[in-house]
Amino acid sequence: MRYLLAASAALLVTMSTLAAERQPHVLRIRSLSEPVPLSAARINSGEFLGLDRIGRRDDGSVDLRILLVHGIGWTQNGSQPQFGTDLLRALQRSYGAKAVGFEGDKQPRCAQSKKTEDEPDYPVAGVDLQPVVEQRVDYYASDSPVTRMWSQGIGCLDRTTFSFPRGRVTLYRLVWDDAFYNAYSYPLVGYDDAIRSGHEQPQPPAYSGYEDLSATRRSGTSALRDNVMTYGLTDAALYMGPIGELMRMSVRGAICAAVNDATGRSDVFTPLIRKATVKTPALQEMQVEDLCGLDAPASHAVPLAIVAESLGSRMVFDVLSKERQEGVARKLNELPGSELEVYLLANQIPLLAAANLKPAKAVTPSTSINKTLRYIAISESDDLLSWELVPYFEHLYYMACRGESSDTRAPAFKDWCSDGGGVMQAVLDFKAGRKERKKYIEALGFEVIDVRTSFSPPASRLLNEHTDPEVAHTGYMRADEVRRVVMCGAAKGETNPACAIR
Repeated sequence: MRYLLAASAALLVTMSTLAAERQPHVLRIRSLSEPVPLSAARINSGEFLGLDRIGRRDDGSVDLRILLVHGIGWTQNGSQPQFGTDLLRALQRSYGAKAVGFEGDKQPRCAQSKKTEDEPDYPVAGVDLQPVVEQRVDYYASDSPVTRMWSQGIGCLDRTTFSFPRGRVTLYRLVWDDAFYNAYSYPLVGYDDAIRSGHEQPQPPAYSGYEDLSATRRSGTSALRDNVMTYGLTDAALYMGPIGELMRMSVRGAICAAVNDATGRSDVFTPLIRKATVKTPALQEMQVEDLCGLDAPASHAVPLAIVAESLGSRMVFDVLSKERQEGVARKLNELPGSELEVYLLANQIPLLAAANLKPAKAVTPSTSINKTLRYIAISESDDLLSWELVPYFEHLYYMACRGESSDTRAPAFKDWCSDGGGVMQAVLDFKAGRKERKKYIEALGFEVIDVRTSFSPPASRLLNEHTDPEVAHTGYMRADEVRRVVMCGAAKGETNPACAIR
């Protein structure tokens, strides 16, 4: 009887867990420009094109260009699928093309690190981004004055294209992790990772300089430490210091190179792709200033969308909105269309804003672009490393209007806060809030739309209260509902029902 009761209890727990599991879906779409009462939780708002409409021509064919920027972690790990595989397969599936990753098409691309000394089994080709000469610091040093650190390259940009009966998709990938890990993170934390060949410096047979600290840990702890700390948070730490400028420079170079290619002002990729072989890499060094300063005539005009993940979202946001430079603004203005849509998957903009605090100056960049800049922030509700942005900017608005108090001594900005402390009620609940929000968005220089999603499974069948953190942070483009809203866009706060993508 005791065993029967125990078995029955286990069955009930399992059944209740299975019943509580959520099917992947979009929970809510919200726009910063539309006031929605907090009590009306089911009211959605906001519109954006989606990748399909961005690339759709008047004749119904598709020519879609996307720049993809990754986030924290060793995306170049040769034992894992190539960075961007989820997005590539999602695009292929959406257009009925054969769903293969980079491993299946063998197209030339930036090199991927491996744990062994084996040569890559694909041709290596891409643009080797170089820093702006006058902004380059010769050496960096940290806790040891005798150890100098320096990087020449600041990332690699490659191009992958696939075709289908009514069009083609071109994906540009900015790969920056190896350049910055090898130059700056490895000298600091590389002594304490679990990888002992290939990725590190070559070791003689009798080498015994390092103690294998990973062997002292449980295997699960060792893996978490490598994936979350060594190849994760060190990227964020680098970004919060002076190396952050080099990382943003890498994004600027990638944007300019992708725009040059999309407008036909240059075609550096095609010769590299044709020349590359498995044994002979074809990498061309190009300085960011040359890419952003190129003024050759355009031969065509194809729209471009930007997709950024995790820390990459903050990098792209800073380049486009916080410290927009003339070269980048000019390149973006060369793109056709009146809008630029930037898709942020698992963004960390509010978190890393803490490292961006500085004496208050102008509220907008001095160099403008002649397009509506729209950030579409897609967040899994259980992703520990993602932040929704509409409430973030509403919160910042409220904090601007809180008035001086004994604990903050922060002044209220009277131009923005005509209603004093009650301004949030007006902004959130009343039709007049549209006017206030429009003025706020003009000051920000961009529109924000949140897409709240739910797709991650429980950590285990018996731990339904906790989600699988890896899937929640990295599984966005593997979830069909997320794929469809990214491809189809939104109309009146709902995934566009007129979209043919399934």
